[in-house]
Amino acid sequence: MLNLDDQNLVTEVSAAVAWRKRHLLKMQDQVRKYHGSAYLDENSGGAQDPENYAFSYISLVLPRLANDVPRIQVEAQGDQGDDGTAAAIELAMNTWASRSHLRRTIERIAVDMIFTWGAAMVTPEPVESMRRIEPGHGGRTPRVYRIAPDRFVVDPAASDLSDARYVGHQYVTDMDDLIEKAEKSSYLDSEAIEGLQSSDDDMGAQGGPSSRSGRNVPDREEVIVTELWIPDGESGGIPEEQHLYNGVLIRLASTASEDFRVISAEPEPYYGPSTGPYTLVGAYTVPGDVYPLGTLTASQGLLSELNSHLKSMHAAAGAYRRLVLVDSRGTKLAQDIANSPDLHVVPVENIDRDRVVPIEVGGVTQQQIQYTAMTQDRLDRLTGMNEVIRGAVTGDATATEVQTAATSSGLRIAWMQRCFAEAIDQMMYTVAWYMYHDDQIEMPLSKAEADRAMVGTTFRGGVFQEDFESYAVRVSAYSLERTSEALQQKRALELLQLVLQVGQAVPAMPHVRWNRLLEMIGDQLNMPMLKDVIGTPGAAQTMPAPGSGSAAPGAPGGTPADMGTLMSNDMRGVSAGNGRGAVGR
Repeated sequence: MLNLDDQNLVTEVSAAVAWRKRHLLKMQDQVRKYHGSAYLDENSGGAQDPENYAFSYISLVLPRLANDVPRIQVEAQGDQGDDGTAAAIELAMNTWASRSHLRRTIERIAVDMIFTWGAAMVTPEPVESMRRIEPGHGGRTPRVYRIAPDRFVVDPAASDLSDARYVGHQYVTDMDDLIEKAEKSSYLDSEAIEGLQSSDDDMGAQGGPSSRSGRNVPDREEVIVTELWIPDGESGGIPEEQHLYNGVLIRLASTASEDFRVISAEPEPYYGPSTGPYTLVGAYTVPGDVYPLGTLTASQGLLSELNSHLKSMHAAAGAYRRLVLVDSRGTKLAQDIANSPDLHVVPVENIDRDRVVPIEVGGVTQQQIQYTAMTQDRLDRLTGMNEVIRGAVTGDATATEVQTAATSSGLRIAWMQRCFAEAIDQMMYTVAWYMYHDDQIEMPLSKAEADRAMVGTTFRGGVFQEDFESYAVRVSAYSLERTSEALQQKRALELLQLVLQVGQAVPAMPHVRWNRLLEMIGDQLNMPMLKDVIGTPGAAQTMPAPGSGSAAPGAPGGTPADMGTLMSNDMRGVSAGNGRGAVGR
């Protein structure tokens, strides 16, 4: 077990902050080049980079990662899992995802991941120190918070998040708020907190967030709080429901003028799943290092080289001159040439063409153009960008070349989508854990949606008897992505044709497991409720003849599925990413 002695904790956190700073040394410069001087004039003194590659890359990749609210699927597994419970949790979580403005949060996490790494924290209820303005949907529900890269803390000795002895985050809070919180909590040491000295200096001086640097924020009497989750930590006061508590939370505080100090009176039991509250989001693993590698960080060297050559070409183009040399004795001729407008005829007696010599000085050379183009190609190969994905197909390449380029870029982006979706999976697992266990959660649901799912109109947590591990929670991998309207319309027509064809085949082939087949097809089309559109095989065998007017017993709600239900319920799936399979994890 990790040594929880105060001095050892201070040493651990100091080492973690120093390790993080070494990874983020270039990030501020990357962000400054991303937004440019037109957004914020920082008087850096250097010329702006001609090629804003970071903005170009993010604007192309971000809509493929976080364009829409993730659609959560909950599936009962094993003998203990109950389909009704799974349907209730799924509806509650999708309702919560829309009301809690989740898409905006995961968009910010996706941008972090493209630069370096993204991090998120899930809490059972709103935390004022993380977000001052909360979505006004009412009730106590879980929250997902973005942790900025310069506020994330992790064990520097770990090679993966699962190996970390501790994980945590930092936030800035008012001294008065922290003192008030300590008066209400037995886990905080009031004397240690009151002994802190707030300062109006740079908050990043003692390992705090560096995002305020240069903003001239007045003294707000704030302190930096570092909160650590220690998975194998033990607490003296263990609550009754021990299976709901995993590890402990310990807090330290520091200011711009004072080093870290432990402010926890005793370790606080962590209420949450064994996976902890944090999720680290990254695309590429670095062997032996816990922090992932972002695409823009990996390409920083080539990007600097490209902009260096572009700046050289810019200077050469500015120095270009086209001059006309004349005989020094022909002063009138020189004056006539200088004062004549374009395409003007200048009569000259006994002119000798050797006495007028046009020359060009400076300008961009062919070698510069070729080398810059080669550097651009190297950068595109490194990041997976090309003219096809940018939508700038000139027609010079063959169809095979275009298809090969699209496939290569598609693999890179599909990998990032997969990694990002898996991270969202982990966040939603933690959210579902709180939804399932917390008896203080009460959420009103849409009556129409609840009727279709055959659940109540109010979701309450903490009332379920099954084991939570009997349910699988995942996000439709491509529900986050935006697709074109043409593809959505195409999928809608394909869905209509599928319903007509399968609806006729169900009575004729009762031996086929139609529910399973429709579930597989719906998963590929990103419409998991497709199996509810058509009656079950058992219902099909007892289905009355057309026109009889009686309902099929197997149809949802005792009525046959119609196109109205289809359009209002399952056509919601014809959105981002339809036409690609939701990857099961």
